[in-house]
Amino acid sequence: MAQVLPAEGDLRRVIGDGESVPDGEVDGLDENDLLELLRSLILLRTYDERSVVLHRQGRIGTYAIFWGHEAMQVGSFHALEDNDWIFPSYRESAIGLLRGMPAETVLS
Repeated sequence: MAQVLPAEGDLRRVIGDGESVPDGEVDGLDENDLLELLRSLILLRTYDERSVVLHRQGRIGTYAIFWGHEAMQVGSFHALEDNDWIFPSYRESAIGLLRGMPAETVLS
């Protein structure tokens, strides 16, 4: 039988049952880091919205929408080192954009 363990430390902050993190403060990230994360989120949302339009127009083939999944891609990407490998699945394909791949390559 599986046992559910109580959340500890930082996990409690994430799910909201521990100490609150003051607005605007994230350990280890300065204002420039947060702006870069925001830019990446906007890039992926814009890419996804435009790709959906192209798909509905019949201009590209199968496309897996990832609305609401942008933060997972952005967060994991920004935690990587430059020489780390990535193995995205179909809903994480846009992580290639963050690595500098052209959009037409990601869509192909």
